Amino acid sequence: MAKGFKTGGRRAGTPNKLSSTVKDNVLAVFEELGGKEHMKLWASENPTQFYNILAKLMPTEITAEVDHGGYIGIGELDVTELSEEQLRAIASIKVNPS
Repeated sequence: MAKGFKTGGRRAGTPNKLSSTVKDNVLAVFEELGGKEHMKLWASENPTQFYNILAKLMPTEITAEVDHGGYIGIGELDVTELSEEQLRAIASIKVNPS
């Protein structure tokens, strides 16, 4: 960049022609090989590779909004009404799964 100005290349927002061509070609080959049905067969024979691809396609950040309605409790016990001592006693209880 010369003095903070863009001096060449694509304009902002213009898609990369090579990337779109490669993507179109890959999708065409995918369809010629049998599309979803063929991929299902391949995935059942190669689950590790399939899940590696799936993991790369999944979003890395998930945003969520949680509204608990002001109640924070354990079963019928509303912990917002307990003293700090009572909360510490509950937190120290060890539960052995049966």
